[in-house]
Amino acid sequence: MWNKTARWILKFRLSLLLIMIAFTVFMLYHATQVRITYKFEQALPSSHPLYETQEKFRQLFGHDGNVLFVGVQTDQLFTYPFFRDWFLLAERFKQLEGVEGVLSISHLPVLQKDTVQRRFVVRRLLPEPPDDDSLLYAVKQQVIDHPFGNLVYNPVTNATLIGISIDPKVLQSKQREQLIERIRQLTNSLATTYNFKVYFSGLPFIRNVISTYVRKELIFFLALSTFIVGLVLLLLFRSLSMVLIPLAVAGISVIWTLGIIHLLGYKITLLTGLMPPILIVIVVPNCVYLITRYHTEWQKLGNPISAWNRALEKVGEASLYTYLTTAIGFGVFMLTGSGILAEFGLVALLSIMIAYVITIVFVPPMVGVLKPPSKIQYLSSPWIVKLMDGIAHLVFNHTKKIIVVFFAIMIVAIYGTFKIKVTGFLSEDLPAGNYIEDLRFFENNFGGILPVELLVKAQKGNILTDANLRQLDQMQNSLDSLELLSKPLSVVDLVKYVVQTFYDGSPQHFRLPSSLEKSFIASYLKGSGMQNKLFLRFVDSTRLYARVSMRMPDVGIKKYEELESQIIGAIERNVDTTKLSVQLTGTGVLFIHSNQFLTISLIYSLLVAAVTMLLLMLLLFRSIRISLIILFANVIPLVSTAGMMGFLSIPLKPATVLIFSIALGIVVDSAIHLVTRFAQEVRHVKGAPYSAIQLALLETGRSIVYNGFVLLLGFLVFILSRFQGTQALGILVSITLLVGTITNLTLLPTLLLLTSKRLVPK
Repeated sequence: MWNKTARWILKFRLSLLLIMIAFTVFMLYHATQVRITYKFEQALPSSHPLYETQEKFRQLFGHDGNVLFVGVQTDQLFTYPFFRDWFLLAERFKQLEGVEGVLSISHLPVLQKDTVQRRFVVRRLLPEPPDDDSLLYAVKQQVIDHPFGNLVYNPVTNATLIGISIDPKVLQSKQREQLIERIRQLTNSLATTYNFKVYFSGLPFIRNVISTYVRKELIFFLALSTFIVGLVLLLLFRSLSMVLIPLAVAGISVIWTLGIIHLLGYKITLLTGLMPPILIVIVVPNCVYLITRYHTEWQKLGNPISAWNRALEKVGEASLYTYLTTAIGFGVFMLTGSGILAEFGLVALLSIMIAYVITIVFVPPMVGVLKPPSKIQYLSSPWIVKLMDGIAHLVFNHTKKIIVVFFAIMIVAIYGTFKIKVTGFLSEDLPAGNYIEDLRFFENNFGGILPVELLVKAQKGNILTDANLRQLDQMQNSLDSLELLSKPLSVVDLVKYVVQTFYDGSPQHFRLPSSLEKSFIASYLKGSGMQNKLFLRFVDSTRLYARVSMRMPDVGIKKYEELESQIIGAIERNVDTTKLSVQLTGTGVLFIHSNQFLTISLIYSLLVAAVTMLLLMLLLFRSIRISLIILFANVIPLVSTAGMMGFLSIPLKPATVLIFSIALGIVVDSAIHLVTRFAQEVRHVKGAPYSAIQLALLETGRSIVYNGFVLLLGFLVFILSRFQGTQALGILVSITLLVGTITNLTLLPTLLLLTSKRLVPK
């Protein structure tokens, strides 16, 4: 079959090349239209109960993760003129386009009782900035006594914050970057005047930081990986064609990838942003396999067309399966049910398979145009010949030692895997810098930035009945005792504040009203219009639903599981489920559960990838033994990497689990090429497995070594990323590829030799 296919490709090579160039121009146009997403991608599938609860919450109360925090810690806070300038800073924030509101020590909502109009009036704590120090002591005491004062001021540490609510539509647009940068400029200007440190955090700020660095790193790593790969190719092959042609194929493949993203209606995310540089280090080695095979055949036959025909016949099918296995390593992410991973998997699957077509169509005409050198030195380079001879000697004469060494490595690695810990911290996804220090400031002074919400529904009647409010109050008191949660805030606190205001602000009257008091207070509420203002922040318009709002620090999965158990316990002890239903939700809760879901889904997808690759190899070699040998030899690098993660305390999280499926798809490529060559030689040299292995190592082993260098250095560039997850990708994939190269050159030939009498590949 591949003999006819190779002849057809060579016969119509110029026509195919022109067609590919035309489509590439079309894809180039779409590539220029692709944009980076400014939307926080949801990891949980839409059918997940937590996702459904969060969507219901957003329909009733809006977004809970749209508040940016600006914090300071200073003894100058309640002194003039600092307090005035802090007041004016909050006012400037309010005037910015895209800001829905601010909350600060000077902008706390205060209730007042108007006895003449018999109503409550809502005003700000300070309508105007102060002119001197005279009022500031009283203001400080009002903030401390205010039921919501702890949201913006910590009297123990003298820390305060301004909470800036941003329009969700702005958060999902490019305008977000401009708005947040303007907020930083205004704040830093004040910080310079008074010489204090400013802390920025909140989910809008963190998401903006991540998307900004994604854009910068996409360009940086694309350029760097191209340069590194090109330099390695030049040093190894000393041939300009061996540099330009693989990089040209990689460049065209990147154009198609960006075009695919746009045609599918996607935008560049943190994951799809990694595809262009990853594609370069995937495509280049496969081009190297094809070109080195062509040069080998050209030396034998002396005719370029015959050499290409033989090269495509020998390598074409193996290359198809190597691209397939790599594509499967990425494509299985579509099975996770996660939107962002499914998108990444589909883009990667299509890009890699199209890259195969580009390789087959583009390389033969290009190499045919460039005249092969009179002496292809890299094929007979002394060091590579000596290395291959040494490996063959090792395989033929130290079979048992190789088996024992790899068996020992497996035992140690398996032991290391039991040391792996699952974390799931938000701070692990932040780039290097002051962002973690800023996050800790808000955790230490205000309980954290991750929203935790309870969606409460009255099973019958009104959520504001006396019985329901008492149950909510008891539940909140229980939740308030939990160390990892900020003080709960709900309609209960607002009702208590109304009662306190009715009694002229007396602290002992911060309580729920009696039945008799409710009738008097209700007359004030009717005339105040509060039902359309403050109450709608805590209760929906139908009065069936209420929210209980809290915040938590970045605790990770283990501590969160304990916290969630405590929250559920507080609900079960204090709430009659026949009258009220309570559901846990909030962006912070979704973040933790998304990490758990992704980790489990990625482990499952890795198993699916392994089984699918086994079936593909079975289809290629028609031998279950060969397929199992290849899979076993290439599982060892993955287990070794997992063991190293345990010994080096690298946590198991979505970013690190992702590595294994990617690495498995890549390391199997070398094994397929080596075993394909071995199978071809066994058929031609019957009964001589030693000769077959020696020839396979000599001809294919060179490409494995060269590609090992390219892949290793190509992935190592990701160590320069400011994201811990991307750094882990670079380190762990590089380790896996290094071990995989060693395994495929030593253990795999050894296993083939030991079982050669039973192997009759078709």
